[in-house]
Amino acid sequence: MLSFLRKIRKSLVDVSNFKKYSLYAAGEIALVVIGILIALQINNWNEWRKDRIKEKKVLEQVIETIKINSDHFHSAILGMKRNKERTEEVISIINNKTVYEESMNELFHSVRVNRRLTLTTAGYEELKNTGFDIIQNDSLKIGIVNLFESTYSETLTVLDKVELYTDRFTEFIVANFLEIEYNKLAPVDYSLIINNHFYYSSLLHIISIRTWRIGLIEKSLEENNKILHLIKEELGQE
Repeated sequence: MLSFLRKIRKSLVDVSNFKKYSLYAAGEIALVVIGILIALQINNWNEWRKDRIKEKKVLEQVIETIKINSDHFHSAILGMKRNKERTEEVISIINNKTVYEESMNELFHSVRVNRRLTLTTAGYEELKNTGFDIIQNDSLKIGIVNLFESTYSETLTVLDKVELYTDRFTEFIVANFLEIEYNKLAPVDYSLIINNHFYYSSLLHIISIRTWRIGLIEKSLEENNKILHLIKEELGQE
């Protein structure tokens, strides 16, 4: 092909047909430029395709992390609700001055159980390492960042700062209960327990804190599920 083009160029020069040669040269240059542009376009498309594969992979990792945290949220809510209900049972026992039974020991233990929330950021860390610009959808990008940097972080920080009960309550438990098994507390003097104003008011406080904690975690779970839905939509999974 190149040999053929050279022959044409030579023949045009030989006959001194400058106008035709100029047109030919311009056409040849245009073909070269078009070829370069096509090559660049193909290269850009290949890079774009690689980025989309990378984006899909990292978003799938974020999905798995959010799913794990969803399980942690549900588990924490379930545990907190169970301990709240048992604390309410102890209050009912005190109000009704119920005769002591050994089965109450598990309830007394549940009052002091402080259920913790743990969250993972593995998929988000992978996204940070890859670079946030890999996500094309800006609103989704912002939503993911807010979930991990704001919702998760603030939820854990607030839960850690607001104590379930005071040191004085802990001292009261140590002084007035015997830990007969890992999940059972037996009162030293049952009559004292059900007639102690401090213990009773502490139970009311604990219920209040647990109710607030449950609400906070449920709100975080809603945001968690919202972002999960948006990512799945972006990947065409919903």
